[in-house]
Amino acid sequence: MQLLSSQNQSQSNEVIAFFTFKHNSVEADPNGFLDDWSPVSLSPCSWRGVSCSRSGQVDALNFTNTWSLNFLDISQNNLSGHFSVPEFWACDKPLDLGLSNNALYGSGIPESLTNCQLLENLDLSHNKLQDKIPAALATL
Repeated sequence: MQLLSSQNQSQSNEVIAFFTFKHNSVEADPNGFLDDWSPVSLSPCSWRGVSCSRSGQVDALNFTNTWSLNFLDISQNNLSGHFSVPEFWACDKPLDLGLSNNALYGSGIPESLTNCQLLENLDLSHNKLQDKIPAALATL
């Protein structure tokens, strides 16, 4: 019974974290994409854009063609994978991007990030990125 209680507590913490993200970071959601993101939910696994593992932990967020963010901080989550920026990402408004303290890897900061002319803050510290920072980033 303790395991169930522990899992429920973990899901409750995720609900609170994601609702806080929604409340603090999303200024407008004209299409109602996040309408089901509620602090009274038992689990975020049924929310639009959220995918969960078999154990009920959030393992993916997908906001493709949904809305554009002006603040995204997913630091300290032990995320791993090849760091890239989608070529189609508009970056058409000021952006703060926090990805520190994860396990992202790759050959450095992708050149495509220079498409984000309104990038205000970028934190990729404490990851496993290699190589140099593209010179074109200095023009942002």
